[in-house]
Amino acid sequence: MYRDIQATIDDIIAEDDLVALRTTIKEIFRRNGNEMTLPGITICRFKDGRMIEIRRAFDNANIFRQPAIKPPATN
Repeated sequence: MYRDIQATIDDIIAEDDLVALRTTIKEIFRRNGNEMTLPGITICRFKDGRMIEIRRAFDNANIFRQPAIKPPATN
C-alpha cells in the first residue's frame, strides 16, 4: 500500500523508567504516488534495562485530510 517509508524521531523525553518519542512517518501512497505524513507518539517503559511496555498513538484523522488517499488531478 505504501513505499519509501521514512520514520523520523522529532523529540525524545526521558524520565525515570519512561521514554516518550514524538515521531513523523512519511510514505508514498502506491496507488497514486502522493506523499502522506503521519505524526505519532510512542511511550516506552523500561525495567532492569529492558523495554517492558510500549504504547503508540497516531493522528489517524490526519490521513483523511491529506491528498495521498485522493486520486490525482486530471488535466
